[in-house]
Amino acid sequence: MSVEAFLANNPGFIPSEYPPDKWGELADREIEHRLCNRPGVICMDAAGPTRNVYFERGLAEIRDPLKNCRVYNQVTDPDSRRRNANILAEDEPSQAIQDHVLGYLRQKQPQVVLPFAGEKETIERGILYAADRVGMQNVLAVDTGVQPEATEKAKRTGVKVIDRRRVMECIDFELFKERGILPEWVQLPMDGHKGMNLYAALFALEAMGLLNGRIVLGDTDIVQPGPIGRLGIEGEYCYLEHLAIPRVFPIGEAQDTGGYILRTGEGRNNEPLTLVYNLLPYLLSAEELQMIEKEPEKFKKILKISIALATIGWPSTGERDFNGAIRRFPVAIGMDTETGWNFNQVGMGIEMGVRNIVQVANPNPKIENRPSPRDREFAMIFEFSAFAVSIAKMIWRTGKFLHEWDLDIISQYNHDFGGRKYAFFVPAAEDHHNVAYADTAVSYMLPSVQQARDLDAVDWTRLRELMS
Repeated sequence: MSVEAFLANNPGFIPSEYPPDKWGELADREIEHRLCNRPGVICMDAAGPTRNVYFERGLAEIRDPLKNCRVYNQVTDPDSRRRNANILAEDEPSQAIQDHVLGYLRQKQPQVVLPFAGEKETIERGILYAADRVGMQNVLAVDTGVQPEATEKAKRTGVKVIDRRRVMECIDFELFKERGILPEWVQLPMDGHKGMNLYAALFALEAMGLLNGRIVLGDTDIVQPGPIGRLGIEGEYCYLEHLAIPRVFPIGEAQDTGGYILRTGEGRNNEPLTLVYNLLPYLLSAEELQMIEKEPEKFKKILKISIALATIGWPSTGERDFNGAIRRFPVAIGMDTETGWNFNQVGMGIEMGVRNIVQVANPNPKIENRPSPRDREFAMIFEFSAFAVSIAKMIWRTGKFLHEWDLDIISQYNHDFGGRKYAFFVPAAEDHHNVAYADTAVSYMLPSVQQARDLDAVDWTRLRELMS
């Protein structure tokens, strides 16, 4: 009864009133409304044709499900007060929820992938937390090789630690160049790039026959990932427990292909990405915008992907999970790889006509091992934004979502957008100082695991030996 008591005391913890298979239809209605409110467009309402009509009627029944579909732990009390339930509280109902999610983790044993570079202060505890939840054999640590002390601490835990550089040696990047997928001037593999860590992990999992299962990706710079050998306590992040909630309490028949931790309001400045996602349809060139009337379906694709992206509350979360669909996803090499992941996921959901991602609100803080100053944060946001606009332009040009790109489209993107440099100003790291200067480059895209396999670009025998 404790689980039932928890759910009764926390209405909205499970978003069952918003069916995922209705999301695509609702997005189409939202797009129809937006297109009717462009200047000079004549729309029909009950009173006849009017210009620039703002249809208040029925908008709530469209927009509430659009933004709340498959978002767990958004509790609304009978007095309309909004809050998040804390499953780490010490009362019996909360502990019962934890028992359920821990049971899922220990029985289903998803693979947990933990890339690391310079996290010597936190790598050991991060690995041991994951191993405590899913078992030592189900944790894969991906080492960039830049900090020997972190490498030693990771190996000391007893989990499998792979050297990213050795995995990359099994992939024929020169073949990518010979086929024109990458420009000749690109030097790969690159050190210290987040997307390359993900790329190595995907090929390692494929070599071990594990890529079809549920995979969880976690950051390793978290000071309090979760306690070891006991239930979570308030103040601990416990991302594995939170990502397990939708698996324990699924809704609808529509498949979900990925989960995200949802946390806003503190820490990193990821929220500005929501602004960019909302503006994507309007960041096309004047020439492209003039084609809206001639190619309305392509513009509707951009509008729909904008809506799907803008309703991700924490678009740059480092804690997320996915299923085997990711074998079809092209991968961005840089820090903006998570932005590419977002485009892949929501494009697939639009194709299926459903909301295919789940989000779980986690009221517990994520505390990292070192501060990230404002200038660095906003430089990253600019990088993610420039990349998002580049992907949107390519979707507009080809009519294909990112997960649908073939090698020719990836090649075209890499030659037209990949590596493009930007210089800009960002807020200063210190208070009461003027802006700082920064620059960045848009990521190149690499073929998906499936595309690399089809190209025969991987030495699978060598890679399997490396994983054994």
